[in-house]
Amino acid sequence: MERDLSLPSMGRAYADELLAQRGVFDDGSMVRRYIEGVCTSDRENARGRVFSPAGATAELPIPLLFSHNWDLPIGRVVELQITPRGLWFRARIADAKLEWAQTIWESLTSGRIAAVSVFGWDLPPYDGKWALFEVSACAKGACPDATIDIVRSEVHGVTYLDGRRATIHRQTNKHVEPSHRRRSTDSGTASSGVAF
Repeated sequence: MERDLSLPSMGRAYADELLAQRGVFDDGSMVRRYIEGVCTSDRENARGRVFSPAGATAELPIPLLFSHNWDLPIGRVVELQITPRGLWFRARIADAKLEWAQTIWESLTSGRIAAVSVFGWDLPPYDGKWALFEVSACAKGACPDATIDIVRSEVHGVTYLDGRRATIHRQTNKHVEPSHRRRSTDSGTASSGVAF
């Protein structure tokens, strides 16, 4: 049976189903892969729209897709925070069970994919509040400030002798560490409503 993924609710259900498969986030390795950056700001995007961080609401975790393609979920956004640069996010990338996620991970670490884009919609009474439904890693996002600033692997439960816990594959100088974060569980299985 072919799925109609043109409706966001159907697409999200399908992406969530793929991400919930055994081995997607628990393949037995101790390595966890993350990206961090800003997914939107107060600047107008290429389509003339502003997804203001102050108006964002989300229920974490939310899907992280490749180029808004519901057939290609690559992980889950597990943390969100408003920073001076915009709406900061942290997403956990799926383990190698999803073959396309591995290919996209390689593009993330090399910098070939360095932008993000959001999908959301206005909430009644249409006073600037909007629901964040998914974030996508992509070659070029609509918002000029929406970038992936950090791509890293963390070895879960292990600290290197020099005190490191992560390998930074790529980092820009734009990163702003948020002081207070809204997060879901690290595995991305629990949901929590977040309004900023």
